[in-house]
Order: sequence, then structure tokens, then C-alpha cells
Amino acid sequence: MGIRDLGIGFYKGLTGIVNDPITGVTQEGGVGGLVKGLSRAALGATIKPVVGLIDLATRTTQAISHSTSTQQKKPTRRVRPPRYMGPNGILQTYSIEKSYGQTILYTMDGGKHRHECYMFHFIVGKNILLVSDKQISYVNKITLQKKWHLPLKNIKKVEKTTDSITFHLNTSWNVNSSKSITITNRRIHIFNSQLLEKIYRNLFSLIQEEKILMVALH
Repeated sequence: MGIRDLGIGFYKGLTGIVNDPITGVTQEGGVGGLVKGLSRAALGATIKPVVGLIDLATRTTQAISHSTSTQQKKPTRRVRPPRYMGPNGILQTYSIEKSYGQTILYTMDGGKHRHECYMFHFIVGKNILLVSDKQISYVNKITLQKKWHLPLKNIKKVEKTTDSITFHLNTSWNVNSSKSITITNRRIHIFNSQLLEKIYRNLFSLIQEEKILMVALH
């Protein structure tokens, strides 16, 4: 629109050089009309392009102001999950996997687990096996709703079969306070043998470390 206004200013200034003298002669007649027409033409040839330049500057300023205000109103959105820091709080190389797992831990159950430290997670079919320093959770991959969880201190051992991992608990434990159901173990089926072995190794090491810690505390 600014360029258009500038073009109109130059166009009127140039066409006025011809049109204004003719209009002066036609309307007022004689040499006096011609002189007035030439004066208007000279004045218009100078002023009208200047007015066009001013319009261009005004339109440009308005466009910049509008663009800036529009960008400021756009809601900002995080590009990647927050960086995983680890239990020692030391800055590490960014890991999308650890950052993703930490984000799930911090957001599930309305943020009740933000005080826990993310350890690792594995995608098992349509679910996620998420492990923190306090518990093991089995979470729906789509909704991120927790299906069940087991406190690490309640797990006696982890048993592996050809297609599953079973968590054996120290005692019967109420898995959900809203239901009067107690369990003595919890099993998940994993049909990928490599994934099964990897999950088992990580869980076995974690449970062993938890046992050592519990003995030390007692």
C-alpha cells in the first residue's frame, strides 16, 4: 500500500505538468491562466512525490508495528522437553530420550512426582515402563495415564521368563487405595527378546542397588 501511494504521488506530479497548464487555460483563459497552470504544475511536481514518500514511510511504519505486535501475541511453545539434569544436578549433554522420560514423570498424576528423579523408561507396546528413584510405573503411551505403579522398596525381586517380567513384592500391597485389591506380584509381557533382556538387566541392577541402600539405612 505504501508503494502504491508513492506511485500515485509520482503519477499525479508528472501528469500535472501537462494537465494543470491545460486546465488553467481552459478555465481561466489567456496568459494568466497558463501562468497559474504552470505554477500549479511545478508545485505539484514537487509536492505530490514528497507526499507519496511520506505515505510510503507511514505505511511501512504501520506494517512493522503490526507485524511486531502480532508476533508478540503469538503463544510461545517449547520446541523440546526440558533438559534432564540427573540426581547430582550436573549439566549433561542434551538427551531427548531422558528429557522425554523426565517430562512424563513430572506431568503424570497432575505433577505429583516432580520430587522424584527419573532413572529410565522403555516403550512396551502401547505402554511405557517408567522408572524413577521411588517407583516403577506402567503408563499408557497415548494418554500418559498411569495403569499401575510399584514402590521400589516393596519389590523383593524381578523374575524373567521367555516373554515376560514379573515383579515379586515383599508383602501383599494395596496397589490402588480406591480399590480393596492386594497383589503379591505384577507381570508385564514383552515379546521382543532383546528388549526383554535390556529391561531385565536395568531392573535387576536397580533392585539390587535398592536392596543395598535399604540395608545401609537399617
